Formats: sequence, C-alpha cells, structure tokens
Amino acid sequence: MQHMTLNLKPANRKCTGFPIITGITVLCFLIFYAASGNLERQLEPVNRAALMEMLLVSLLLLGIGRLPLFNTGKRQILATAIVIVIEIYLHRMLLPVVFSGLWFLFVAIVFLFIFGVIRSRRDLRKPQLPGDPREYRPLLLALPFLLLQLNRMNIAVDYDSLRYGLRSDYVLFNGSFFDALGQINAVYTYPKGLEVLTAPLSSFHSFALLLMFQFWTLLSVMALVFLILYRMTGRVRNGVAAVLVLSMMTSLTNMSITAKTDLITLLLQLIMFWFFLTREPGKAAAAAILSLSMKPTAVVFTTAAWMTLMGMSLWDAHRKAGRNVSPREPQMPGIRMQESCIFTSGVWLSALPALIFSILFTGIITLRTLVITGVPYSTTFTALFQTLGFRVKWPFNFDAHVDYGASVSFGQAMLSLARRLFLFLFCPVGDDMAHVMIAWGGVMVPVLLYAVLRKWNLLFRGSREQRMSAMLLMVLTGLSLLTFYFLWQVDGNYYIFWDVMLVITAFSLLEEGPDLHPGRVKILGAGILWAAAFATTIITSWAGAVGFTPIDFVNKGYYDNLAEIAEAQRLRGSYGVWSHMAADPANRVIAFAETPDCYEIPCNVESIADVEGSGGSPGLYDKPMFFEWFLTWADTDYLYVERGFLEQPEETRAREMVETLIREGMISDIMTERASQEPELHGIGPEEDCYLLLSVDKARLRYIWEETTPPPADPARTAELLGIFRTAAYFAR
Repeated sequence: MQHMTLNLKPANRKCTGFPIITGITVLCFLIFYAASGNLERQLEPVNRAALMEMLLVSLLLLGIGRLPLFNTGKRQILATAIVIVIEIYLHRMLLPVVFSGLWFLFVAIVFLFIFGVIRSRRDLRKPQLPGDPREYRPLLLALPFLLLQLNRMNIAVDYDSLRYGLRSDYVLFNGSFFDALGQINAVYTYPKGLEVLTAPLSSFHSFALLLMFQFWTLLSVMALVFLILYRMTGRVRNGVAAVLVLSMMTSLTNMSITAKTDLITLLLQLIMFWFFLTREPGKAAAAAILSLSMKPTAVVFTTAAWMTLMGMSLWDAHRKAGRNVSPREPQMPGIRMQESCIFTSGVWLSALPALIFSILFTGIITLRTLVITGVPYSTTFTALFQTLGFRVKWPFNFDAHVDYGASVSFGQAMLSLARRLFLFLFCPVGDDMAHVMIAWGGVMVPVLLYAVLRKWNLLFRGSREQRMSAMLLMVLTGLSLLTFYFLWQVDGNYYIFWDVMLVITAFSLLEEGPDLHPGRVKILGAGILWAAAFATTIITSWAGAVGFTPIDFVNKGYYDNLAEIAEAQRLRGSYGVWSHMAADPANRVIAFAETPDCYEIPCNVESIADVEGSGGSPGLYDKPMFFEWFLTWADTDYLYVERGFLEQPEETRAREMVETLIREGMISDIMTERASQEPELHGIGPEEDCYLLLSVDKARLRYIWEETTPPPADPARTAELLGIFRTAAYFAR
C-alpha cells in the first residue's frame, strides 16, 4: 500500500520545526498515557484481546493494499468489504448497520432534496469519485479506527445516552410532545431535533440502531470534509489525508457511539460552511437555523460562525462592487452589492424551501422548550431571556454555570488558562480534564496547529475559501479560550468544530498535497503518530467501555440490550421490582438509586440526582412540602429505592425524605425484593442488597398541592409501612 504522510512544509524549503513538535507531542503522549491510567487499563485481559484483534485486522487491511492478489480496485473493495462484514457480524452489529443505514439514507435524501442538492432521480445516480483510485488507498489506515468503534458500540452505552438520548420512547413520545412528562432536569428540555429524526429507531431492543445513526453521521462529516478540501485545493490527496487524520481524533470518533447531539450539530455547521463556499448564503442560513434544533450551545457557536462567514461574504461583495464603480462616480455601498451573485434574488429563492423547513422544524423544537420551561433555551442565555420578559416556569430552576474565571484573580485566571491550554493540547490529565481525556483531539492537534501558525501570514493572502476557513478558525479559537477561562469542567466534545476547522485549514495550506513517496524517517514518524492515536482510541470512550462486544459466531445479527438488562436484574435479585415498573412504559418513577443504572428501567424513570443535582431544581428537596408538590406536578406513580444507595453517608436527606413521606401517609404500599443469597451469582457478598418499590398515594398528595389539610393518616398503616421500609432498607446493619 502506498503510504501517505503529513508534509505540511512549503516545497523546497528545509524545516526542522515539524520533527521537534512531533517529538514533543509523542513525549507528552507517553506521559499522558501513564499518568491517566490508560496504560494500566490497556493491560487488562479484555483490552489486550481487543488490541490483538485490531492488530490482526490492521494487518489484513495492509495486505489488501499491498499484495499483488488485490492489484485492482474492485478486488480491494471486495476484500475490504468481506473483512468489515465479518467483523461487524461477529460483534453483533450487522442488522443495526443495515437498518440504521437505510433510515439515515432516507433522511439524507430528503434533506438533500429540500436543500436543492438533489433535484431529480438523475442526481441519485452513482457518483464518480474524482482522481486516481490509488489515491484513496490511505483510507485503509482509517478503517481500524472505525471498526474499533463498531466492535464496542453494544457495550459502550454512556451516562448521557442512557439518561435521555436512548430513552426518548419513554420520556419524549410517551404522551404529549409539548409536555414535560414529569421530567424536570434541563437535559430533558434540551433541543430534541436529533431524537425526533431518530424516533423510528427508538423502540427496538437494541441500542445500536440509535447509536449507528451517529456513526453514519460521522462518516458524513468525513465525506463533507473531503469535498470541502477538494473544492478548496482541487486535490484528492488533501481530502484523503484530512479524513485519515479525522479518524485519528477521539474527540470526533468517540462521539460516534453515544447518543449525544455533537456530531449532528457539527455536520450541520459544516454544511453551513460548505454553502458559504459555494456562495449560497440562504442555504447556509437554513443549515445554521437547523443546527439550533440539535444542541443548546449551537446558539453560541453556530451563530458566531454564521456571523463571521456572512460578514466575510458581505465584505467580499462590497469589494467586488467597488471594483465595478468608477472612482469619480460616488455610489452607496449597498447599491452595487446586488450585482454580486450571493445577493441575487435567484440565490435566495432557491433557498426558500430549505429556509421554510428549517424555520418550521427548529420552531417546533424550540416551542416545546418554551411551552415547558417558559424560555426558548433552557441552559443558554437564560438570564438574557428573563431580562427580555420571559419567566422560568415552576418547578424548573436554570441557574447559571459557575463563573470559574471570576472566582479567582486575573493573574491566577491567566495562569490557569495557560495550564489548561497546554494540558488540552498535549497531556489532558487532572480533575478538570477528565472529560477531555475521553474525547481528546489527540496527538495530531499540536502538529496541525503548528502547521497553521507557521503559515498564518499566508492565509489571508490566499483564496477566498482559505480566508473564510482561517477567519472561522480564529473565531472558534477565541470562543474556546473563553470556555477555558470561565468553565471549571470542560469536555472534549465542546471543541470538535474547532478540531475539524483546524484540519481543514491545515490541509488547505498544502501546496502539492501530502507526500505519497516518503522516506523511511517520515514513514516512521507517521507510524508513531498513528500508533499513538490508535492507543488513545482503543482505551478511551465516553462510557469508559472496556474491550469489545464478546464475539458470537452464531448470532441474530444484533445485540439485545433489553434482554441483557433483564438478565442482569435476575442475577442480582431485583427482577420482580424491575418487571413491575417495566410492565407499563408510561409508569413515572423517581429512583433513589445509582445512576446511570437506574435509567435502564424501561419506563419514565427519573433519578433523584436529576431533581437535586446539576441541571435540576435543588430547592425542591429543601422541605417535604416542596417535594410533595413536585411529586404531584410530575404525576409520580412510584418511588424506587435501593438499600445500597441509601446507605451512602451523603444520602441522609434521602432517607429522611422517604421516611417523612411514609409518616405523612403519602405512600400507599411497599413492594420489597431481596437480592439472591448466592453471592457467586451477583458478587454482592453476605450483606445482600434490597430493592423497594413504594406506591405513591396521588389522591392524598392532591391535598398538599391544593394547600388544604389532608385527612389524618391511618396510624396503624403508617407504622406498618414505616416498619417494612426500615426493616428492608436497613436489615443488613
């Protein structure tokens, strides 16, 4: 296989900076790998097995690109497809790949028709790839990164995905779309555009159907980056190299196996950028508006990006108009600008279907948040909306994030900013880098950043596309630095737009494309960077998943997550309580239990951490009356309690709250279930756990809601229930 390495230096000019920055990056990576605990995790048996499997697959792919037997493009494609199909079948991903792919294809075609990219069936014909097919061979080096994500998708379900992304069938569509359905946390009032698009996939027992939609989105991002660079440079090599580098960035690829909305937002932001490059600002505006229906922070980043690119388009139109005006003929700037192609009526009329669709779709999604909470966005610009006259509805409480930068002196903040910037680029370790570690741009970011900074003075003297890319990168850099300054906890996925624009800007600078015939030193350097990126990817994920989905040589083609969850409940002895809640998906449950495990209950369940934790409304937990009001508002059916959760010292308030509800007669019945006495089945040991399901007396709670005095509780029944609760919840003490 022909190798491709990054040769970002100008032609015929000696440069020693790249070996130095590469060496520093690799050294810092080694420190990071040990300090972060990734080395220890890699030595675990399941990870060693996963590594050996991926090394074998990588050798097979390398052989496909090098052996004479596969000297034609068709043979290479067929052999590669066979390897991929075998891998995804063994790891029980075949049917999710097919069915989710068909749904993604349908959504993509509808989108392309609305945006006028496809105008007839003739446009759906098989596209012809530009350039020599041999120029695409380096993409074989990207396949191991993609297969790795597919192989572990079934066992890599993360906290956020379980919390809301994979439960839309219970907490979004099991009732009125414009009803909170008892869910109070801010995450349930986020823009739900992605969950609406994937609604047909949300009722299956396999989580992979929803997660695969994200994976197809990742591939679309890569394809669009290729097209952008091909348009900017006219060379296939630049786009292929960029796609390979993107596959090496865990900040991007680790988002492909989570139900978070980062990738779909990124795709729409890149579509916006593409339409600005093609001088179609109306369609760019439509894509920008549509991105606001996916992620709350898009209000900041998409708006800033759109304003930047639109401002540059206006400036270019002004310059073009100025060249058409006689120096002696005074003209108003806006008159001749209409001669620019981006301001003709035809350009905006062609974008009208896309604008109408985007405004309606985003309007409906935003209206849901407004109806439920009283503000259009539940976590962004809340204070501004309140200043404009909006009022947050009870019981929601959208306090601002902690202003980390304002809590220390300016000098300390600057030192902290410098420290964070270094850690983010080279070695993301420490408490405030915990969420960067699992979605890190990786070893290629410093190298690409050096390439851009070294030729920064050439960017604004280059083509229109290069200037747009450079200016957008500058704006995103400024916004990213502000997050480093103000936020205590930063996440790696916050910066994927910046990562991708860094890749686009760096590879747009290549004058002759990446080197297809490098020397041994360059091959060694590129190999070290590839290996470092692979070592980061295989051991990190948003869920902290270990190893791959166990291989099954005879399987149904998919992984039944719901059956696995039910079996786990049987093994730990809680299946009776679990199945009682799961009997009706509309059951509304407040869980005094560990997260994210309690989110695996297939009904409308809300953790107590959702109520009093980040994004919740902690004041509801201050007094029993406030909490009883909330239970009535949420129309709660059950309280689910795990003894192990109540045993924790920090859960004293939870124990007191549950006991108060029982004493006041707000609980009508208690179902208990003790874990199995056979510790080898569940690993609990002699002090087995206990699980309780408390039925809420809704009729009695109405008295508290209406602020009237309820009838006296039956002392005997109250004492009986309190005795059951205390015996079951504390019997192991």
